Amino acid sequence: MSYFAVNYLAVLVAALVPMLVGGLWYSKMLFAGAWMAEAGLKEEELTNPAPAMIKSVIASLVLAYGLAILMKHMGVADLKAGALTGFFTAILIVGGASFPNYAFEGKSIRHFAIHMGATLVGMTAMGAILGAWQ
Repeated sequence: MSYFAVNYLAVLVAALVPMLVGGLWYSKMLFAGAWMAEAGLKEEELTNPAPAMIKSVIASLVLAYGLAILMKHMGVADLKAGALTGFFTAILIVGGASFPNYAFEGKSIRHFAIHMGATLVGMTAMGAILGAWQ
């Protein structure tokens, strides 16, 4: 058995989830205003999102593949366990690794919480997809 053999179609589908979550999360319906205020941005300063979106798609693919490998080796193979794995990976690993960056850059807890909220929702759904589709 290969350590890195996973369901690549599931990885591809799961990688789309953070893009969909992010599109809604950072929309005017939810947290666009709060995020721009915390980031010190004005709407007219936001330009072409295409380069950032391309980088985000690549990052989502890497994240989905890494989570799939982790879940495979943990024996996670159902929706609920996958969702819980995504949830706790987001909080304990991603959150724990990224919070010092916010602290050293002098960003607020609110700014961190806005980003982590999107990450938490996205990775929970990503884990659910990967767990269910093993």
